Amino acid sequence: MLTDADWNEMVDLLKGLLAGALVDVVGNGSPRAGAVSIADDRKIIPGDLYVDGVHATLPGDENIGIDKQPDLPGYKPLPGTDEHEIYADVWERPVTCLEDGELRDAGLHGADTCTRTRTMLQVKWRPQPLVKGALPSKGNGLLSLEVHTNLETGDPCDPCAGLVAADKGRVGNYLFRVEVHKVEGYANNPDAITLKWSSENGAEQFEAMPGNKMPPGFISDKYVYEFFNLTTEKHLGVHLAKGFTPTTGILKNTYEIPEGQTDPKQFVRRWDGYCVLHQTNGNWSLKEGRDKGAELLEAVAPAAHGHV
Repeated sequence: MLTDADWNEMVDLLKGLLAGALVDVVGNGSPRAGAVSIADDRKIIPGDLYVDGVHATLPGDENIGIDKQPDLPGYKPLPGTDEHEIYADVWERPVTCLEDGELRDAGLHGADTCTRTRTMLQVKWRPQPLVKGALPSKGNGLLSLEVHTNLETGDPCDPCAGLVAADKGRVGNYLFRVEVHKVEGYANNPDAITLKWSSENGAEQFEAMPGNKMPPGFISDKYVYEFFNLTTEKHLGVHLAKGFTPTTGILKNTYEIPEGQTDPKQFVRRWDGYCVLHQTNGNWSLKEGRDKGAELLEAVAPAAHGHV
């Protein structure tokens, strides 16, 4: 039986093949006609661009100010004097039915079972002279996962049998998702990074409502909750402009809708956990974090839940 996961994987493979071919033929650059560019009055001329073989488009029929981009709300205007470097930030973000209700399948009682992404093209600026070095590029860090040492044990009824799961309910398929939630400091050499992760692909997300109106089983002391909106989803790129601070989702150890008037709280999704890492002179250390309700600590035994 074909599932939506099969179609998602097939599309990912085809996208990878196409991007690879475009890297070989085009690489980075602008098309001869219809390229995104900057006019003499410092406004953006909408158009197309290729970055690492990825085709991105800034839609529109009229020139717009750099602070008027619909996919970059709240951005700082480009100063009218002095020299500045203009760069294009191209990245993909997931799009769900919370943002576009037309994605729901009416034939499946409104279910939204596929993964969809959108290629973002955001034109941004940073001041000259370039005292911070080259523009950050796509990272190449690798993630590896291992089964925790205390999750397997021998079968007491059959000493010759292989290892079996010792923790009830942990056997099954998982789609792990790890995201950078927040970067503090310069993108190439940050002062702090907040990471968050999920063993259910961060897929449990809904409109944020009082707890008694949320789906059964969604609220638990075993999860961390992120309250977010469409602005936080569009502010995930690399920002180097002076005076601009991107809006990020608010992480909470319990389900409590933020009360601040400007706090992001339109939607909510849950994560298994998070951690905040600080850098001092090239050395990274754990400041705080949680996983499945347990505090992350270096002081607990290696086999204990929450050991770092």
